[in-house]
Amino acid sequence: MRAGQSVKATENWNAALSSAQEIKGPISQADVLMSIVLDQATGGQVAEALRTAQKITDSQFHAHALGSIAEAQAAAGNFAEALRTVQNIGDQGDEKFRSSALRSIAFAQAKAHQWRVARKTVALCLARDRLGAYTAILTEYAKANNPKLKHL
Repeated sequence: MRAGQSVKATENWNAALSSAQEIKGPISQADVLMSIVLDQATGGQVAEALRTAQKITDSQFHAHALGSIAEAQAAAGNFAEALRTVQNIGDQGDEKFRSSALRSIAFAQAKAHQWRVARKTVALCLARDRLGAYTAILTEYAKANNPKLKHL
């Protein structure tokens, strides 16, 4: 994102945050804040996304927000930061968001040819997410080691 775009995006996020604070229902407010977090995280504004996520009071939305931030961090190659973000996801029924984020981190690690690290990350996932993550690791490994499979 270029400097001018970054300033404009920050202004838009600040305006959206102000509007979100005026929403009365906690779920409706969390939904709007979640949208802002997603936009910030995918826009590379991780610190802002983390600050916005702190304003989400609903535990499910908060866990989802942190998972989405971790996925964006992993997609940018910031694996250690992504894993730290995942550690902040609460334990009260939020393991599905943690596991989904860990699966995405493992995908990104596999694409970066970090096979062993990806396998360790997958080990932290729920069983329901492991098969897909291991499949991604094996696919990326095969593509890296066999030029005929690059098209996969």
